[in-house]
Amino acid sequence: MDSRRLRKGLILVLIGSIVLVVAYFSGIAIAKGIRNWNAGRMRAEQAEAILERMGSGLGVGKSLPDAVLADLEGIDTRLSDLLCDRTVIVFFRTDCSYSRAELAALKEATARPKDQSCFILISHSDQAEIWVVKQSLGLTCPILYDRDKQYGKQLGLMTAPLNFVVDKNLQIKEVIAGAMTAEDIAVLIGQTRKQ
Repeated sequence: MDSRRLRKGLILVLIGSIVLVVAYFSGIAIAKGIRNWNAGRMRAEQAEAILERMGSGLGVGKSLPDAVLADLEGIDTRLSDLLCDRTVIVFFRTDCSYSRAELAALKEATARPKDQSCFILISHSDQAEIWVVKQSLGLTCPILYDRDKQYGKQLGLMTAPLNFVVDKNLQIKEVIAGAMTAEDIAVLIGQTRKQ
């Protein structure tokens, strides 16, 4: 009789422990999901505020204007000729630590050169400095040089990094203000691969 009672007690303790462990880890996952959702919402609000200050009328559903910009070899290249079905256009500055952090995250998150092909980097920084960044990080994605900041001025660009996720027609699907992390970039790459 005592061994039966002891067995039942041990089974109840084991079941209770399992329930507590599952509840604990479920709570952690839910909390992480809420935290990520809040961070995404705050980032979207930040992007909207930046776009509003730019005053160019850009936003999700609108289209970026096409442009002819020089690549780092000095060859004029039409932006629309470089687009994938889903492309991330990254405006960066070499003298900005956030931009450099985002470019390092891009290199970290893109194991295959093909993944970098759906990222287009645009900068008005000194061309020699852009080359140094490209070489030091081993970036293979297209990099365009915005001579005299003409394209940036047309967009009303005031901050970097600023990222536009666009389709093949340059229609804006998402705007990401601030430096993306390797995790953010991996998510974008995953979405691109699905298309």
